Amino acid sequence: PPRTSMDTTQIPFLDREDGRGPARGQEQQAEKRQAEASAPPKKNKGITAETHPHYRVPTWEYLTVATLQIAVILSSMIFGSLTLVGSAYVGYYGFKWLYFNTTNWLTISVGVFMFARPMIAIVTGLLWGLFVKRVLIGPFREEEFPIWSFAYFRWWSKNLFLAPVRGLTGMFVGTPFATFLYRLFGAKIGKNVYLATGLVEFDLIEIGDNCTISDSVSFRTHFVEDGFMKFRKVVLEDDVFVGPETTIRGGNVLSKGTRVHSLTSFPEGITTPPNSHWQGSPAVQVTDPNNAMVRLLEEMEAEARPEDGWDNWSNKLKVISLQFLFGYVFGLAFYWMFLVEIAVVLSVPFLLQAVLELNLWVLLPLTLVASTFRFFGQLATIIVMKRLLGGRAKPGTYAISSLEFVRRWSSHGMMNLLVSPHGNRGVVETLLMPQVCRWLGMKVGKGCEISDAKGCDPELVTLQDGVMIADEVVLNTVIVHRGLMRLGELEIGAKTFVGNSAQVPITTPKVESGCLIGVLGLAPDEMEPNSSWLGSPPMKLPVRNKDEAPDELTFSPPRHMVWARAFFNFWKMILPGALMEMVAWGFFTLAVAAFLSMPLTQFLLVFPLITVAASLVVLLLPVLFKWTMIGRYKKGTQYLWSFWMWRFEIAYEVEGLVMDVMEPLLIGNPLANWWYRAMGAKIGKRVCLLRGFLMEADLITIGDDACVEGVLQTHLFEDRVMKLGNIVIGEGANVGQTSCVLYDSEMGERSSLGDLSLVMKNEMFESNNRYYGLPAENMG
Repeated sequence: PPRTSMDTTQIPFLDREDGRGPARGQEQQAEKRQAEASAPPKKNKGITAETHPHYRVPTWEYLTVATLQIAVILSSMIFGSLTLVGSAYVGYYGFKWLYFNTTNWLTISVGVFMFARPMIAIVTGLLWGLFVKRVLIGPFREEEFPIWSFAYFRWWSKNLFLAPVRGLTGMFVGTPFATFLYRLFGAKIGKNVYLATGLVEFDLIEIGDNCTISDSVSFRTHFVEDGFMKFRKVVLEDDVFVGPETTIRGGNVLSKGTRVHSLTSFPEGITTPPNSHWQGSPAVQVTDPNNAMVRLLEEMEAEARPEDGWDNWSNKLKVISLQFLFGYVFGLAFYWMFLVEIAVVLSVPFLLQAVLELNLWVLLPLTLVASTFRFFGQLATIIVMKRLLGGRAKPGTYAISSLEFVRRWSSHGMMNLLVSPHGNRGVVETLLMPQVCRWLGMKVGKGCEISDAKGCDPELVTLQDGVMIADEVVLNTVIVHRGLMRLGELEIGAKTFVGNSAQVPITTPKVESGCLIGVLGLAPDEMEPNSSWLGSPPMKLPVRNKDEAPDELTFSPPRHMVWARAFFNFWKMILPGALMEMVAWGFFTLAVAAFLSMPLTQFLLVFPLITVAASLVVLLLPVLFKWTMIGRYKKGTQYLWSFWMWRFEIAYEVEGLVMDVMEPLLIGNPLANWWYRAMGAKIGKRVCLLRGFLMEADLITIGDDACVEGVLQTHLFEDRVMKLGNIVIGEGANVGQTSCVLYDSEMGERSSLGDLSLVMKNEMFESNNRYYGLPAENMG
């Protein structure tokens, strides 16, 4: 069906007579940008994407770069292990001095742990980050170079060293302090900017005054095309609004007053007209004044007052102080069970003796008890603190300088932690998850299945009976604009399925019963019952194929299967954390034995080897669980209420936790390829996995010189039926960031899938062609 209310002449690929010439409208670029646009980006040894359609570095250069990457990883682990020894040394002797020289040693120790340590960590992290960025790395510049070249190695090294910096700055997004931090690291950010997303190559970002950057926006200041990594600037002029889950490639200029709606993707080379609205992937201009998001933003602009935003220091100080207080109180509460564990160990002679003797026969089984206590203790903390700090959300419009904004900021942080591997992600997709959502304030009907939905205030969401929410779904996320925050209610009708990474925006107050919102889909403003929708802008599908699955395996299981699933769900929740603690105890015991049996100089040489060995064991855990609990993944169909599914969920949870912990060391180097091959994937030579995620590895084939930044989705779980199929990525092909390739599909050699794009089931992409969109279309 046609994409109504959209001006397709604004799509750069379609704005060409032969599909390959330059897009019209370039003359509209502002003069102040022309000088930068006309200057060619820095090249690497004269090699450019224009002279080589798909360049491949010589084998000797690839092997050299791969060797250097492994050396850097090992060096980083050695440095980290020695830092750990130094911290333990200072902590031990500091505590020893307090114990023997002060009578109130316990009070001082607890005070240092609870108050001084967090501030010291933030300050030292900030100073170290500034040193790394300003002195060791320097500014990022517009340039391009081949994957696996020496220039690529330099970028990869910078990216690895800046990982802690991004973690630190990411803690402050959505606060008035965020813009200050990013300016320190090189970003050009104007006044009164609301920034709720993290930045990558800081120096390639220019944001004007009075802009709003919503949650989970991706500024693609680097991207891959034809075997080349390209770096381009993203420029946002004054008063620009960018909605949630949007992707903007470098080389784009969003002119003054541009409004970008949710789930939108900008290819390279667009300069938007001032005061225009954009939506979709690829982005197209919205011309319908009755569009729900257009009307919402206009309403907020009419209601806005100068005192609502962060344009004055009193509002900034008030909000950041409240955010710090809320975050600090929650942080203390979230980790209270660690203090309880320590107190229990110190007060129970049997446990204390086991710890002092490092008796693994006691400590390893104890990790199961400790992990259970921590998991459910943290879960209870999130629920209680959500009620105390977050309060009960109500629909309406609020100033971002208000207490209500801080409450919602705090509540969203807790909800995100709930479904994060660093928090309590094990609870998602379990029998307990619907009840947890009820305790958090969500109205949940019978028989609902809920994964890691994010971005919502649970009190404002109603799920009727039999709803299924898949992974990474964004529900009813708030809209911040012109210093105001808008909250709304959402109701999802019975037996509706919301697919992976789909979004139901605040402009969709109700999803009717029996509907489907497909993978990476945006819900329309209105829909009729039993309708199916896909893409952004949303398109109605004429036919929805449903499987005639056994009811007892999908919606109405027998009682004994409910108890069986509860048993497996328990291990899904507590086993990943217990395994990590088992590894920690095992190698801590080994480290203590080494420390007691050799001189300090020898120990400092041996301890890094122990750290490396522990990391290898952690990486082997998902491999072990996958092959012992599942074996080889095969094409076919599985059902929610089956033992295979519950074993799969445990193995998947272990894999997810390990990947989250080890990701900085794996992405963009051969280690990721080796690890996925051990999991069963068929991966060719010189494949580059940049934050890409492979699902069931046995079903994936990736050819030589391909690059994957998106998700290879080898299964879908519609209506409690999991369908699995193969995915083939051809030689030299490229999968863009936040994109998804569905099962039973194939990308031909040197084909390219743009950012925030979707390859449908049973699709075959032709070689040497570019595809873009939700769903993806051939752009030539």
